Amino acid sequence: MKVKWFLAIVLVIFVFLDSIYLPFDFGFDFRLQYVVFLVTILLYPFISRINVRPSFLLLAAFILLFLLITPLLVETPIWGPVRQVILIFICLTPFYFMFSALDFSYLRIFNLYLFFSYLISLAGVIQFFSMLIHFKPGYDFSYLGFDMSRVAPDELRIQSWMLEPSFLVYILTPALFYSLVRIFGLYKTQIIRPKVQCFLVIVAVLLTRSLLGYLSVLLIGAIIFFTRFPIHRSPVYSFVLLLVLFGFAAFAFSIPALKLRIVDTFKVFSGANNEITSANLSTQHFYDNYRVAIQSIKERPLSGVGLGNYHVMYEKLPHSAPKGDLTPDGASLFFRMITETGMLFTLLAILLTFHLRVRLKFLFSEQYKDLWIISNGIFVFLVMRWIRFPHYTAVGLAFFLMLYYISFNASKLSRRQSLDG
Repeated sequence: MKVKWFLAIVLVIFVFLDSIYLPFDFGFDFRLQYVVFLVTILLYPFISRINVRPSFLLLAAFILLFLLITPLLVETPIWGPVRQVILIFICLTPFYFMFSALDFSYLRIFNLYLFFSYLISLAGVIQFFSMLIHFKPGYDFSYLGFDMSRVAPDELRIQSWMLEPSFLVYILTPALFYSLVRIFGLYKTQIIRPKVQCFLVIVAVLLTRSLLGYLSVLLIGAIIFFTRFPIHRSPVYSFVLLLVLFGFAAFAFSIPALKLRIVDTFKVFSGANNEITSANLSTQHFYDNYRVAIQSIKERPLSGVGLGNYHVMYEKLPHSAPKGDLTPDGASLFFRMITETGMLFTLLAILLTFHLRVRLKFLFSEQYKDLWIISNGIFVFLVMRWIRFPHYTAVGLAFFLMLYYISFNASKLSRRQSLDG
């Protein structure tokens, strides 16, 4: 049992160690975590019996067949889908093995994730004060092996040891959901963490000064409030929430960098600004990838160009963003998936995201409320990914997808037990 938990701790640690790269050229950035994941895949069958459900295998086989056959039908390179499928397998498999070996102890794993969330948040707060006093070893962790090429001390935006501020937001979003529930004491749950640690997570997200960070706070606040105070039962509280949300949005809009992105994005997409190159680089990049997705829908609406072949469609169009400044990665998971896998597969993936979300019913147990917290925190994480982050294997996606699926299955069992009881 000790070995199983040791491997679980290692795997969860490496969810947070996403910005350590090895000097190997395989046509993609080779992260150290890939090596760790491969080693654990090889070790788990020797230390524990792995239970794999037939339905899970059938679903995986269907998805695999679909993703690999698409490039053959549309005559695009096969290496892209093969490479992506291998990477997705390497990232998903160790976490399934981990949960299976630990009898799907989702609560203990989530507590482990929360612990490391507080550590990375603490490092981020230390980074902020180090920026204020111009103490480089306190804000630039490259001497520890992390890629800190995008750290910007002059902007006072923290990213801890992640590659950029938005990456820190993604990795902390489920912890942020729990922290807001815990700080306001809305529900009695089995997950108990000191409020000072929860406060640390909230502060870290705000100090990223990331638009996605503020969006996640707004979405989490809305989910928590409207679950606790439904509109038809609490119209006064709902009105107060709207005022708070508008106030928070006004605060975010007052930050110059965020205001620039919001205004530029609105002007570009509304047609008010025909000179795309006058917009900020992030908006140019987002708009370029939006055009790629639209072009893909026109040419290959059902099949896409094949997993990992986004560059095939990207290179067909002229782009406003300077070449070499930003990579053709899709800018958002939605743009990338609809370009690579087509409208049908993307729609199914989005519907599955909403279907697996745990809904809270007050007659259920504390265990069910824990599952609601875990599931909805990951749901917000996935919504943020759909909006802005296109990579299939980076920043904890495999770990959170597995925990999302397991929490949904556990919620069905908990609901049945509550109703039977």
